[in-house]
Amino acid sequence: GADYLIMLTGVPKVYLDFKKPSQRALDRLTVSEAKEFMKSGHFPGGSMGPKIEASINFVEQGSGTAIITDFESMSSALRGENGTRIVSDQVLVPLKRE
Repeated sequence: GADYLIMLTGVPKVYLDFKKPSQRALDRLTVSEAKEFMKSGHFPGGSMGPKIEASINFVEQGSGTAIITDFESMSSALRGENGTRIVSDQVLVPLKRE
């Protein structure tokens, strides 16, 4: 299977409270965290929701990592320097690669 699923979108990272004063970027989410934030309504269906769902499915069905970022940040996201990574609940590895 594939090691990565890369979802390109209009922003460099996934955010909680998007476009609100309390907005904050997420560097990494476990599948469980992503599911909880979805249940809480952080990722709308017509926006980030489908990308998060596809990322969860990809990670749950294999051993890969999903990355959500924008086109401009794709290279740095692959190096672990940008984007949001969706990982298995068991993954505890550093974001940056050597």
